Amino acid sequence: MRKTVIILWALIFSVLSKAQVTFKTIVTSSPLTVGESFQVQYIIDDARMMTSFKEPSFNNFRLISGPNIYNSIGKDINGIKQTRNAIYTLTAMRPGHFIIAGATATINGKLLRSNDVEIHVITKEASKRLDKPADVSSDYFLAPGEDPYEKIRKNLFLKLMVDKKSCYVGEPVLATFKLYSRLESKSDIVKNPGFYGFTVYDMLNLSDNEVAIENIYGKSFDVHTIRKVQLYPLQEGSFIIDPIEVKNRIEFSRSAVNKKTEQEIVEGVLASNENESHDQNVSTFETDLSTEPVTIHVKPTPLKNKPPGFNGAIGRFNMSTNVGKDKLAENEQGTFEIKIQGKGNFTQLAAPLVNWPVCRRPRRQRRGHARQETRATGRRLSMPPTTRRSSRRRLRPCLASLTLPLLHHG
Repeated sequence: MRKTVIILWALIFSVLSKAQVTFKTIVTSSPLTVGESFQVQYIIDDARMMTSFKEPSFNNFRLISGPNIYNSIGKDINGIKQTRNAIYTLTAMRPGHFIIAGATATINGKLLRSNDVEIHVITKEASKRLDKPADVSSDYFLAPGEDPYEKIRKNLFLKLMVDKKSCYVGEPVLATFKLYSRLESKSDIVKNPGFYGFTVYDMLNLSDNEVAIENIYGKSFDVHTIRKVQLYPLQEGSFIIDPIEVKNRIEFSRSAVNKKTEQEIVEGVLASNENESHDQNVSTFETDLSTEPVTIHVKPTPLKNKPPGFNGAIGRFNMSTNVGKDKLAENEQGTFEIKIQGKGNFTQLAAPLVNWPVCRRPRRQRRGHARQETRATGRRLSMPPTTRRSSRRRLRPCLASLTLPLLHHG
């Protein structure tokens, strides 16, 4: 009997431990400064059970990027566990106390909501007045005998990251330019990269002010996203993404002070330092930085399995449709929306062919009044059909311009 009870309790404990799913909201610690970007993370520790996810509306904030989805797989006492992290980068627009609402997700058949987080946003003037203790290991201090240029080389650099170096004609390539710094620096972009052989879709630029913290070899760096673009190769061949070039002015203190380093990045308007007051304990150095050129090898679109009517759109796409109202009065105008989502070359997708029933054609096909919205992650097309007379009509399936699936690179 005792053995049976022990086994029963073990089974109950096992079931309960497996049923526990953590769904939490994590926000960069406050106070935040107006105009400063910060990250909101929604973390699910057992994403295998998740069937839907919906983020909240970020009122009072501007969405810079996201969702950026990161999945990881680990093992614990209950077996394999898949963690999902959805990250959004926002900018605070005005000072005050605000609530970052939790996201909702359907996990194991149940609708769950992560926790809300309250944040405090202050003005730039108030931020300067805060007496924050600085990191005692601040790289603002230049020790006697320390080589300033070697210190700059280790603590200030540029990176160009691409998600692939080999692709097919029309297949998108994501390129991101970032400045990493632990120093008190002012940087001026003197030459932007060239993207010869590509159509360019800008996703982020300097004005978006996206700043994050990254840990590299145990050191925390302020990471500024200078530019993020999606490139669509126009023809086969090898094409080079040219370097971005940045001039930098770095300031060091020769006396041991506690100071949090800050960075300023501009484009073509960095002021001269001739009229700046000079502290005898402060030294300024200048240096040039650039990214390494990156070659993208573009392969021709394979002829095998190429569908008739193919117009160059490559990717994985899902198409869904929706009608604003399923009942319309005679001569009443309705809305028929086509949404295409996925990953690929949305700019190359032509408007889908709609098999309209016997009713008045939508204005788009006669006057071009359809509303279209194209982004790097999807495309939306809205058409306003009008009925001629009272009747029941069925909209047949739509046919999008034929595409090739994303191809495996060998």
